[in-house]
Amino acid sequence: MRNQNMRTRVVTAIIGIPLLLLCCYVGSWLLAVLCATLAVLAAYELNELFLRRSFAVNFPLDALAALLLTWTFGLINSMAWPFALAVLAAMAAYTWWSYYRKESPLVGLARAAAILYVSLGLGALLALRLGYADWRWILLALFNVWITDTAAHLVGVRYGRTKLAPRISPYKTWEGALAGLVCAALFCGVYMRLTLHISFFTALALALLFSVAAQLGDIVESAFKRWVNVKDSGHIFPGHGGVLDRFDSLFLSAPLVLLLLSSVYYGVTL
Repeated sequence: MRNQNMRTRVVTAIIGIPLLLLCCYVGSWLLAVLCATLAVLAAYELNELFLRRSFAVNFPLDALAALLLTWTFGLINSMAWPFALAVLAAMAAYTWWSYYRKESPLVGLARAAAILYVSLGLGALLALRLGYADWRWILLALFNVWITDTAAHLVGVRYGRTKLAPRISPYKTWEGALAGLVCAALFCGVYMRLTLHISFFTALALALLFSVAAQLGDIVESAFKRWVNVKDSGHIFPGHGGVLDRFDSLFLSAPLVLLLLSSVYYGVTL
């Protein structure tokens, strides 16, 4: 069974990764449609998870909010106010929905925060490609996540002994986390030095932050799944789970990479 699951994961990766890279390379409407689709699917998965805790959900509202926030953040560059307005509109809509349902406003705000968390990551991924027309940056975000996850998994399975967060994710270990951190930092540090011409020690420090953010994003999503007592958020990616499972490491790390990109383009010396 374990070997069969691993084969399924590998086949999904062999099909999915080239398709994702193609969308990232082409950019334009293709990547915008992909991020919008992922945002709506993530909203659906959040609906299903909240239902397990007996939350009142509204999928059209969640899907619209996820789409609005993702596209506003990803497509409108160098202007914070449209995204701020979109956030305020989403918060107002969720607060009104909670009032209409005679629930605490905190319930609506919790759902809005979950949608915002997902949309920030997917919107940042979109902005990394469309905002600056250079796919080296979106590759950096993807490499960071893939190397962190792969190294952490391989080393954790083989050598992991000390549990990282046993109540949240019983299979994560400190040994795996450290391996993911070191491997991603070294690879991404060299990548930034060679392709983006950032000084190596600065690139290494930034890469460490990116890897930490990727692992924190994974842990946050694991904590949420533990809260609702499920193993996977969905089943759209055979062997990998749902959108939240597959892209959780990007939700915090992609905005950090975008922040670095913005600082470079606005003249901050690195």
